[in-house]
Amino acid sequence: MIIIAMMHLIASGIWLPAAAGPATGPCCDDIESRITEIETSLARKGNRRTSLRIYGQVNRAIMAWDDGNETNVYEVDNETSTTRLGFIGSAQITSDWSAGYRLEIEAIGAGSNFVSADFDDGLPGNNDVKLRHSYWYLTNRQFGRLSIGQQSQATDNITIINLGAQMNDGALHYNNRFDVKVTGNGPAMKLTWGALAFTVDSFRGNFVRYDSPVQDGFLISAAWGEDDFADIALRYAKNWSQFRFAAGFGYMNNRERDFSDLRGSASLIHDPSGIYLSVAGGLRDDQGSVVVSNTDLGHFQYYQLGVKTSLTSLGSTTFYGDLGHYDNFNVGKEIRLMQTVATRHGLTDSTLERWGIGLEQNLDAAGVLLYAQYHHYDARFSAVGCTTEVFSAPCIPAGDPGDFTAEPWQAAVVGARVQF
Repeated sequence: MIIIAMMHLIASGIWLPAAAGPATGPCCDDIESRITEIETSLARKGNRRTSLRIYGQVNRAIMAWDDGNETNVYEVDNETSTTRLGFIGSAQITSDWSAGYRLEIEAIGAGSNFVSADFDDGLPGNNDVKLRHSYWYLTNRQFGRLSIGQQSQATDNITIINLGAQMNDGALHYNNRFDVKVTGNGPAMKLTWGALAFTVDSFRGNFVRYDSPVQDGFLISAAWGEDDFADIALRYAKNWSQFRFAAGFGYMNNRERDFSDLRGSASLIHDPSGIYLSVAGGLRDDQGSVVVSNTDLGHFQYYQLGVKTSLTSLGSTTFYGDLGHYDNFNVGKEIRLMQTVATRHGLTDSTLERWGIGLEQNLDAAGVLLYAQYHHYDARFSAVGCTTEVFSAPCIPAGDPGDFTAEPWQAAVVGARVQF
C-alpha cells in the first residue's frame, strides 16, 4: 500500500529528499500526510476505524428447456442465487454498540428469471448491473439492530429456509417469463408461468428495518417503507443431539402491488443419516383484481425431501426430490387471448403443479457448488371474457369461463456457483 502511495506521489510531482535521514521537517511531514490521505482513499481491508470485507460469487448454468412448442439450450445466470459482489464495513463504537454499512451489486447476464422463448439474453433492460443492498446499520447487543436504506424486507427469504439443498426452492427461477402454451389448437395468449406463481418470495427496496437480538433461538424482524409497505417476521433455529431445525413465518402488506401475504417455511435434518425435509407455504389476499366478482385467495405449498451425505472428502453431496402446488395466484388479473384480434379476458381460476429432482456437490476447498436439476411444470386455468376492452376499466365477466390446459414446461439445468 505504501509503494502505491509513493508511486502516486512521484506522479504528482512530490519527490522524496535525496539524502536519507530521520523523517523530520516540513517536507517529510507533508509527504507523511499525503501518504495517509492516499491510503485512506484506497480500497483495502479496513482502516484505523472501520474494517472492510469484500465478498461475492459467480453462478452460471446451462439450461435445456422444452415449452411444448419449442426446445432450446441457453446459458444463464442462475437467479436462484445470482452473481454478485459486495462490501461490508463495520466499526466497534463501545463494547455494546457497533455501526456499519453494506453495499452489494449484482451483474446479471441472461438472468434465468428473464429469459424466454423470444429472449435468450433476457428481457431488454434486465442485463444491467443492479443495486441489491446499500444501507447503514446501528447495533446494540441488548436492543438489536436498526438499518436504513436499500435492503431486504423482514420477510425476504422466509419461504426458502432449507438445511439441505442450496440451489432450489419454492419460487420459479427458470420459466418465470416463458409464455404458457395451450394444448391442442387453443389460442395463443399473453400469460406467463411466473404469473401463475407470482412472487412467492420477497424482494428488496428502500426500508427502515429492525432486527431483535436472538433470544433462545428466536429472532423478530420488522420493516417499513416503499409507499407504506410493511411486514413482520419471526424466525427460529434449534439444534438437538442428532437433529437441527430452522423455521420462519411472516406477514407482509404490500400496498404498492395491492396484495398481502402470510407465508413461511421450515426445515428439519437428521445429521447422522443426512435425511432432511423442507416445507414452505403461503396465503395471498390480492386486492388488485380487475374481475369484479373475484374473491379467491392465492395459496401455495412446496415440499423437498432429500439426503445430505459425505460420499467424498471434497465436500457434502445432496440428493433431493421436490413437489409444488400453486392455486389462484393472479386470479382476477387481465390476460390477452391472441386470436385474430387480441381480446381482453380475466383470469378466474388457476392451478400450477411442479416436480423435480436434483443433485448438489460441494467442493469445500474451492468454495464451489456443482449442481444438476430437472424441473417439470403443468398448469390448468380458466379465463372469462370482459364486457369492455378498456384496459383501465374493471372486467365485468361476460358469459361462462373457458377452461384451458397448458403444455408441460420442462428443463434440465447444470451449473456451478463459485463463492469468494
